[in-house]
Amino acid sequence: MNTIEKSKLKEILINVFEIIEINEQQKELFISVTKDTILKQINEETKEIIIIVDSLFYMTIIENSFRGALTKAFNNVLNSNYNVVLTLKEDYNKQQEKLKETKTKKNIVEKKHLEIDYSTNSLKEKLTFKTYVVSNINQMIYSAALSVSLKPGGPWNPLFIYGGSGLGKTHLLHAIGNKTIENHPNFNVKYIQAKDFGELVHQAIKSKNASDEIEYIKENYSKYDMLLVDDIQFIQTWTKAKEIFFHIFNNFIENDKQVIITSDTYPQELDNFEQRFITRFEKGLTIGILPPDFEGAKKIIKMKMKLIHDFDLNFIDEECIEYLAKNFSTNIRELEGSINRVIFWTINTNVNHITMEVMNSIFKDNKNKISTLTFDNVVNAVVDYYNISKEEVLGKSRHKNILLARQITIYLSRTLLNFSLKEISKKIDRNHSTIISSIKKIEQRKEIDKNLNIAISKIKANILK
Repeated sequence: MNTIEKSKLKEILINVFEIIEINEQQKELFISVTKDTILKQINEETKEIIIIVDSLFYMTIIENSFRGALTKAFNNVLNSNYNVVLTLKEDYNKQQEKLKETKTKKNIVEKKHLEIDYSTNSLKEKLTFKTYVVSNINQMIYSAALSVSLKPGGPWNPLFIYGGSGLGKTHLLHAIGNKTIENHPNFNVKYIQAKDFGELVHQAIKSKNASDEIEYIKENYSKYDMLLVDDIQFIQTWTKAKEIFFHIFNNFIENDKQVIITSDTYPQELDNFEQRFITRFEKGLTIGILPPDFEGAKKIIKMKMKLIHDFDLNFIDEECIEYLAKNFSTNIRELEGSINRVIFWTINTNVNHITMEVMNSIFKDNKNKISTLTFDNVVNAVVDYYNISKEEVLGKSRHKNILLARQITIYLSRTLLNFSLKEISKKIDRNHSTIISSIKKIEQRKEIDKNLNIAISKIKANILK
């Protein structure tokens, strides 16, 4: 590959932009989406021109509307036949790192032991506290996560975070790791998915020198200062992996090194984990994560549209944001998917402004997925289960049984109907602090009260049947 000076690359790009053949109507859009593009590389060997684009949103527009004209302009300036490759900065950097690693590995003699990669902490730089939306419903878990990143190995060790799939547990793990490195640059932090750890142990056991390999894993993990373990439930059937992890885990706790673990359920509900595991998991702080409330979901949508897609929020009506928040916010991944769908549809149809009419077109085939459940559905199922009246649940009675039924009604209105705190407050005539307190009390009781879990499961089944 011929090396071309940076100044020469910039000059080539300017010349290309001067001669590119686009009509007057497209010029303003072209200038807007290419203002921060960089001509990074001209590869004579592969005949590729590598252009770094500022955002995925802009890259999609360039690919769809201007790629052909760009290719023609470059080939005219360079008097040759090249292929234009558009990429994002982070993707380009990752590709270069992989090429560098490949070259390095070719020059390294094969080692005796299994490889554990210490050159990377496996953290995703984009998943930070800055991109984590905080609302009343998740303020406590945010504070706990921030606390351990500021003072690792403190009172919240281990920190055990539980909750359903797609609620942001992985985001929090990466945010903790990134913030910890920011606060403690010399810290050796490692993020790992539990299933990958289980596979590592499995490979060690299958090797010829199994005992040596196991000791090698233990020894190398002891070099970390913070361990972030995602989805611990995935090793619950791997006896040897649990045994090795417990050894590493105890070593961390005894040496005041921070461990953060996520799971799809709270410790007491983990299957096939001995009580000694559960007891140690619960020694620090165990805290659940809930789906975002209505206002929190709106914040997430706006943040992701603006930061990830570089989308101007002036081009979408507020009621469209509310539509997404209402119908897709019980799962963050589903919410992200709905946002991606809106952005993609907008790009490919050249829509200038997103209205509810546009939204109905985008999601016309999703109507069967949108919940038609009502508050009355929830209340009726609760009162039927507890054999009490609707008036008692919505009234002022503090009788133990009625109070519990009222708290469950509030909890299910939030988690099942995805009602905002304001909506629940209006329905059940309680202030915001009471609503939040009721949700948290149910969450806390669910950790230790199996009968409550059974009751909630049966009530939900009746609501959804």
